[in-house]
This record gives sequence, C-alpha cells and structure tokens, in this order.
Amino acid sequence: MCRGTHRRVVALNLPSHGLTGVLSPCIGNLTSLRTLNLSSNGLSGNIPASLGRLGRIRSLDLSHNTFFGMLPANLSSCTRLVAMDLGFNQLSGHVPSEFGNKLLSLRKLTLRNNSLTGSIPSSLGNLSSLGILNLPFNQLEGMIPDSLGVLKDLWFLDLGFNKLVGEPPVSLYNLTSLEVLQIQSNMLNGSIPSDVGSKFPNMVDLVLYVNQFTGPIPISVSNLTSLQRLDLDGNSFSGFVPRTLGRLQALQHLGLTGNMLEAGDREG
Repeated sequence: MCRGTHRRVVALNLPSHGLTGVLSPCIGNLTSLRTLNLSSNGLSGNIPASLGRLGRIRSLDLSHNTFFGMLPANLSSCTRLVAMDLGFNQLSGHVPSEFGNKLLSLRKLTLRNNSLTGSIPSSLGNLSSLGILNLPFNQLEGMIPDSLGVLKDLWFLDLGFNKLVGEPPVSLYNLTSLEVLQIQSNMLNGSIPSDVGSKFPNMVDLVLYVNQFTGPIPISVSNLTSLQRLDLDGNSFSGFVPRTLGRLQALQHLGLTGNMLEAGDREG
C-alpha cells in the first residue's frame, strides 16, 4: 500500500507468499512503513538490525519463518509498535530488557516457539497497555517477575514449556482482567490461593499442569464461572476434589491426574 504524493510504502503485507532467502537490510529504508507482515514464509538468516529504523511501524509480524540468531535489541527503537509477533522461528539469546523500557505502546508481544534463554525481563511490567504476552516453548529461566502483576490490561499470559522456577508472584492474582493463564510444564511450586475464585472473574483457561504445585484445590475455584479448561495434571496437589467443581457449567476440560487427590461423596 502506498500513500501520498511521493508514493511512500506504508504497508507491506506478504504472508504465505512462498518467500525464501534472507530479509534484505534495505527494508529499513522504508521509513514510512506502518505494517510489515511477512509471516508464514521460508525466510531465514538474521532479522536485520535495520528494522530499528522503522520509527513509524505499528505492527511487525515475522512469525512462522526460520529466522535465527539473536533477538535484535534495537527493535526497541520502533517505539510506536503496538503488536510484535516473532513466534515460530529459531531465535536465540535473551528477551531484551529494552523492549520493556521503550516499547510503551505495545499491546501484543509474541515470541513463542523459539530458543530464547535467560530470564523474563522485569521491565516488561512497564508495558501498561500490554494485553497479550505469549512466550511459551522457549528455554526461559528464573522466576516470573513480580512486575507483571501491574499489567492491568493483560488478559492472555502464556509462559508454558520453559524452565521457570519458584512460586508465581502473588501480584499475578491481582490481574482481574486475565482470561488465559498458562504456565504449564515448568518447575513452579507453591499453592493456589484459597481466594482464587474472587481473583479471576473472567478466567477461561487456567493451565498449571506438570509443575510442582502442592496443597489443596481451593473450593473457591468453583466461583470461576467462565472457566472452560482447568488442567492441574502432574503436580502434587492433595486433599479432596471439591464437589462444587460440578457447578462449573462452562467447563469443558478438567485435568486432575498425577496428583494425590481423593474424591468422596461427603468431602469431595
């Protein structure tokens, strides 16, 4: 798409076009670009550092290619970005802390299915407009930053299939806007707060399987009336399964295997 007297390119949308080879650094000369979508092609090589010159870009989608090398920190110079999707590539290195310090308009950050290492930057808590944080299937380590608990617009959080440890921060339970919380297949521990049923009024997917969680399943879970999927498989939960789970009329999937739970007519 071109606009203006000088026919400046403001959008380049070429998803699923069979493109191959490397992405030319000359792409950084398209300084009027607002949208760049090259998803679902066969592009490879490094993501050009010249993309950092795209000061007007709002949407960047390079997902479903075979880009490799470090995740470029200078993408943080694209300060008008609203959506960034670099998922399903072979990118390595850390998630740049600069993303959280400079991309303050970001509403969607998807880096899933790469080979990213290191910790989740606490600076992501600065992204006050963020609604989607999608980082599963990487090799991220350390603890979930407490700072994520201030993201009041966050409705989708997927950190599954990483190497995260420790207890999820208490601040996560302040995110009343959350609809999807997926932190499965890590090494997380702790217990589910007894008042969880009053914390997530819009929760649809609560997925904690294959971690090291302990303690009982709180009765208040039955107050999550929008819940469609509750998957607690492969932990060390104990006690009785609350009978009140039967009240969850929207529930389509319930996973409780691989725990130390009991069920009975009187108590669970």
